[in-house]
Amino acid sequence: MSPHSWIARFRELNPRQAFLVFQVGLGFVAISALGTYRLLQGNLAHAVFDYALVGLFAVITRYAIRPEYIDLATRLLVGVYTAGVWLVLLLIGQEGLYWSFAGLLASFFAIPVRDALINAAITLIICIASVFGEMAPDDRIAFTVVYILLTAYSYYFSSRLWQENSRLEKAARIDPLTELPNRRSLDDDLAALAQRLPAQSAPHTLLVIDIDFFKRINDEFGHAAGDRVLAGVAAALRANLPTGATLYRFGGEEFVAVIPHTEPLAERAAESMRIALEQTNLLRGDDRKVTVSIGLAGWRTTDDPRSWFQRADKALYEAKEQGRNQTKLAA
Repeated sequence: MSPHSWIARFRELNPRQAFLVFQVGLGFVAISALGTYRLLQGNLAHAVFDYALVGLFAVITRYAIRPEYIDLATRLLVGVYTAGVWLVLLLIGQEGLYWSFAGLLASFFAIPVRDALINAAITLIICIASVFGEMAPDDRIAFTVVYILLTAYSYYFSSRLWQENSRLEKAARIDPLTELPNRRSLDDDLAALAQRLPAQSAPHTLLVIDIDFFKRINDEFGHAAGDRVLAGVAAALRANLPTGATLYRFGGEEFVAVIPHTEPLAERAAESMRIALEQTNLLRGDDRKVTVSIGLAGWRTTDDPRSWFQRADKALYEAKEQGRNQTKLAA
């Protein structure tokens, strides 16, 4: 893979993945250089240890670039740092204490704050148990004070960072009008589901739902009324979703639902959703009903997310061509 391909792949990662890959890459380069230096100095044992860490970093990177394994990758990284600190202290004594600071910072920016605090306490205990006996009292106090201060600073800034990241992630994945997961969430969920479905027998059906004559609603009643209709349709559909199903706002007047049922069961569920919506009055001061057309497609072993969606979308087009306000199953 060319450097340009690696850069393009890195830019596609979400912020948490990108930061983890950056940490691992930095550690990979730094420790590789250190291991090479020690090898040239004839320190074979330490060089082997460094290269073992490099190998672990390579494994972590493999997991880090896959969103479904990000939690595992971060915990592996923190585990490597913590175990590395302990082994370094065993190998070189109190000179290895400096590595505890790197592990401390990495943990606070890689895993949830509560877990990072626990890891910080474990690392401090390891340091005390491993080398405090050979240190002067003043050095023990100085190290402990610096470690606690660094932990406090890391805790504060990491807490704020995690809160802000959580807010931004929610804003990026949730449609503010309907409070449904948006297209980005759908794309991610379908990609993850497509990886799991071939290995499991549980059937799934995709629904593409479109509000009939929505442009006419906007033109006659205004965009504020159109927004109320969108929110009302989302609420009505969500209230009638089968257990385990997920509803998304795809964009405009389109919604998508993923139902963990076979096509016949999903078709009955779709009809129930369509009828329930038709019986809901969403236009203030007007008796006209808001209706939807629905296209369905069950997952096939030959499908990928794109082809699965296209089959359901084609069924939706046929439902609209045949008069709207109906459910159509893909051929």
